[in-house]
Amino acid sequence: MTTPKAHAHKDCPVKECGQPATTGKYCRLHYIAHWQGEKKRSHEAKEKMLDRYVKALTKRFPDEYLEVIKKDLANPQSFKKTVQELDIENMEDIDFLDDVQDFLKNIKKS
Repeated sequence: MTTPKAHAHKDCPVKECGQPATTGKYCRLHYIAHWQGEKKRSHEAKEKMLDRYVKALTKRFPDEYLEVIKKDLANPQSFKKTVQELDIENMEDIDFLDDVQDFLKNIKKS
């Protein structure tokens, strides 16, 4: 009779914890402890991705085209219309409006 294989589980990476990693790569306790830092790193990664995207757009399209985009983003009504046309949902979850406002501030500075 064969014995069932034990399921391999990863342990929490925090030293001296020893609990199984149940949530993400951490145990429940350490996931809660590291949650804010993880979200901050995720947010920073999204900002970098947006920055690379904007740089690619500025290289690819002429200045007149970018001015039209700036005007569309600066007007809240046209921005909402564009969002509805693109069928973007759950904007509260990703703090999209805050990112757009920061982006607009950076554009206005340049």
